[in-house]
Amino acid sequence: MGQTSKFSLPYPELTDTPDIPRDMKALADAVEGALGGGGEGRPNTTTILKENLTIGSSAWTSDSTFPDYPFKADITVEGLTAEHLCYIFTPDHTDRGLDGFFSPFVLTGEGKFTVFGASNYSKQITIENVAFEKVVV
Repeated sequence: MGQTSKFSLPYPELTDTPDIPRDMKALADAVEGALGGGGEGRPNTTTILKENLTIGSSAWTSDSTFPDYPFKADITVEGLTAEHLCYIFTPDHTDRGLDGFFSPFVLTGEGKFTVFGASNYSKQITIENVAFEKVVV
């Protein structure tokens, strides 16, 4: 049996005796090993949870990434990478005049994530709960 160079997935070579059940099992086992075992068919993940992250009024800068949200703010989070997905859990901001303020898009990068806003908000904003998740291969 040969193996791929990146994930060591097995494949039959021309000189191997054909045995489809054996070969399929070897491939399935190798794929599970490469993806990890996060339980119930999920891959392994690493999660970073943060509470009460603040965005100061001076953190907003002009940006053209999303035309409907022409301002952005970077928030520092140690250990964060561009491979993390961001989930922001926050209560209804209607009472603070923030309804529709935040873009539904968030970018993650090395040690930071970026939120986008509809205006240059003049007060401090607290993001109550944020989860960052990264699949680990």
